[in-house]
Amino acid sequence: MISGKSLIMVLAMLIYSGSVVAQRFQGKITYRSLYENAELNEALKEPGISLERRNTLLNSVIMLKKANERTYFLTFDKVESIYKEEEVLSLDPEINRKMAFQDYYKNFQEGMYKQKFDAFSEKLIINDSLERFNWKLHNERKKIGKYVCYKATYTENVISDSKRIEKENGSFEIEIEYKDMTTIAWYAPEIPVSNGPNKYGGLPGLILEVDFGKGTKIIATEVLLNPAKPLKINPPKGGKVVSLKEYNNILGIID
Repeated sequence: MISGKSLIMVLAMLIYSGSVVAQRFQGKITYRSLYENAELNEALKEPGISLERRNTLLNSVIMLKKANERTYFLTFDKVESIYKEEEVLSLDPEINRKMAFQDYYKNFQEGMYKQKFDAFSEKLIINDSLERFNWKLHNERKKIGKYVCYKATYTENVISDSKRIEKENGSFEIEIEYKDMTTIAWYAPEIPVSNGPNKYGGLPGLILEVDFGKGTKIIATEVLLNPAKPLKINPPKGGKVVSLKEYNNILGIID
């Protein structure tokens, strides 16, 4: 028979071990970005298209896929995460070329993110508040791997066009035009982390797919939870730290 004192000690140990497990809940998700260009795909369907034009369009499709279809890893726990592109060595310069926007770090306790930007001779670390998404939840569901995922949608203003404008003093500004775009996310309540690839999160479960429409999406291809070896999450380094507003000013972006 267990004494009252022993029972209290057992309960205390269970509570402590449970809290440790919760704190150490970790995972690593492999994502693959898929890219389609709707205009090129439609052009390939033109009746009477010449062989030369067809080959030109096909080469463009292949080059764009190489440039945009990549593998990423999201390493996360309950407090923070880092989303990084896979390191690949190839003779193909399009595959070796890194995206301008790179490692995306989130810290949920502090409500902030850091993202590395490396282009146009600028090495920056954008440090700002986490973006909030006004998700609309739906009853529609599907399976991604072994996980039942539910649909959520979000409409946002995205860049549709940009043009370079010369000012009177000879300097330049980039004028941005926006349009509304609805993004579809599929999240898995079985994985109790309000996170996802890149900037996305804020749903009652980990996002395993983000669909931007017309065949362009990010989808999870592998899910690893609570590995035996603890995962390391390090914020990006190696650049001047700026806010999102300061970043826009540096690049001369105006709305």
